[in-house]
Amino acid sequence: MLHDGSAPDPVIDAALQSLDVQVDRQPLNEQAPAVCLQPGLGLVLLDRSQGASQSAELLEAVVDVLAGTSAPLLALARDPEHLLETGPALLDAVLLPMPEALLRQRLSLLLRLYRQHRQIISLGQALATRDEQLEVALATRVQAEARSGEAARQDPLTGLPNRALFRDRLDQAVQRADRHGSLMALVVLDVVRFDAVNAAFGLPVADALLQALAGRLRGAVRRSDTVARIGNDAFALIAEDLPDSTAADSTVEKLLEVLELPYPLASDGEEPLLVQARMRSGLALYPFHADNADALLARVSDAIERNKVSAPSG
Repeated sequence: MLHDGSAPDPVIDAALQSLDVQVDRQPLNEQAPAVCLQPGLGLVLLDRSQGASQSAELLEAVVDVLAGTSAPLLALARDPEHLLETGPALLDAVLLPMPEALLRQRLSLLLRLYRQHRQIISLGQALATRDEQLEVALATRVQAEARSGEAARQDPLTGLPNRALFRDRLDQAVQRADRHGSLMALVVLDVVRFDAVNAAFGLPVADALLQALAGRLRGAVRRSDTVARIGNDAFALIAEDLPDSTAADSTVEKLLEVLELPYPLASDGEEPLLVQARMRSGLALYPFHADNADALLARVSDAIERNKVSAPSG
């Protein structure tokens, strides 16, 4: 309660005491705005029943502070000119005198309304917090599902797209080539006698060779190209927007040259193990060699069979 006299109005004070509420009585002076900043204010009573003169600046400061804290304000006065007419924090204005019983009833009703209002606000805040938690949980789940879905479409050994994702990328590349009237190349490369590498050096070395092949292949093509592992020892390249067939032939020659360089692989010995992978390749161009993705894959398979070579690996 902020009062403008040397003591609060006795009728107002008696009505408050009968409501069994905690009351902090403070004079309406220059410290009043700071008093209104105290946390936990339920209802602020501005008692101007004594008729003391207060500056407009002081009253304005009190109202502004309460508007910022959302604490409701009840104004009481005996002179209508001392009542606050409007204000964002003003909950009600009471003109005195008023019988104590009626004033007590009025105060009780206002306190009850304020408490219900605070409960609604608390419930709204709790619901908002719950909504935020649900949004975070949903976003986390979506991200986890996306990572899981992405992992299911990647080769676990090399990190490259697997055959399923490669097929999706191939279908999309064919569609883009149709729309733009561009040239697209499909290249398949596999390791000659890869089983011999596995048998001679063991599975860890064979896996390390595939990983090294994948890394070297990925580094030898454009960022816009798709590189995938489509079989145990088979890799595929989708190269879009080629200027002509000569560019595709040059790409295959470059890849074979790079991929057939020796690979220093970790071994049980002190020195790294040098393994050389002999490659065979198949190339098909869209739309020159096929009019759909299935026909393109078949054409590449035929090309690989024609290009088979026999050379030891190791």
